[in-house]
Formats: sequence, structure tokens, C-alpha cells
Amino acid sequence: MAYARANTIQTVRDYVSRMCTDVPGMKVLVMDTETTGIVSMVFTQTQVLQHEVFMTDTIERQRSEKMPHLKAVYFVRPTADNVRRIQAELREPRFGEYHLFFSNMARDGMIQQLAEADEHEVVQQVRSRERGCRQQVLRAGAFRRWWGERSATPRGTKA
Repeated sequence: MAYARANTIQTVRDYVSRMCTDVPGMKVLVMDTETTGIVSMVFTQTQVLQHEVFMTDTIERQRSEKMPHLKAVYFVRPTADNVRRIQAELREPRFGEYHLFFSNMARDGMIQQLAEADEHEVVQQVRSRERGCRQQVLRAGAFRRWWGERSATPRGTKA
């Protein structure tokens, strides 16, 4: 049982570390109540800062201060409420880039809703965790105004 717990902690630690290192530069880590608890169990504030996380915030808090020089890394549950909050944020973006990471598998309908809200094309990637903590890249690079294109290559790269 102790091995399973240590393995789970390491898996979560690796996932969060990868989220932060995959997004170079200064960033804001935005979480919901559940993911805040998850991250606080596996990282200290100092360890989070070592990943160039300038500040942490909660998705539930409404702010209007624009910080286009920062990148937003969202680590949230794929719930209808969180998707609505992200949609509202994307319609009037506060940050220069958005990198969305879900703690569980997100339904395609949720991803489509986010793509449609990304009118300013600020979303750089969306990742969803599958069972077993494997990552699946659902959308890499900027969303398109049309949903038909399902490119998995980041903006500016060739497949």
C-alpha cells in the first residue's frame, strides 16, 4: 500500500512538473479547489516557484487585471463550471498565452466549446489525463475558428 501511495504521489508530481516545464518562461498557475489540494500535497510553494511560476490563482476568483506578459497554465477538473469559466476568460483574455491541462479525461464536447470561445487564438495547448495518468494531447497549438481541422502540431511547426 505504501508503494502505491508513493507511486501515485510521484506520478502527480511528474505530471505537474511536466506541465510547468513544457511552458517556458514566467507563468501563472490557475487551479480549482480540488487541483489546488492535489498540488499542495505534492509540492511546497518553493518547489512551485522553481518552475518559474510567478503566482498561483484559483479559477473561482474573478479578476480583471490584465497581464499579457505572463502565460497561464490551467490545471483544473474537466467540469461544466470550469469550462464555462475558461470560456469567459478566453473571450476577454488576461494573459498572453493559455495552456490548459485537465486532471481527468475531458469530453470532446468540452474541447469544442473551448475552441469556439478562443476568438483571440491565445490557447496554445490542451491536455487531458487518461486513466493511469497517461497524457493525451487533444489539441496542440492554437485553436482554429473552425472545428474541422484536428491538427496535433503546434503553431509554426510542420507535421
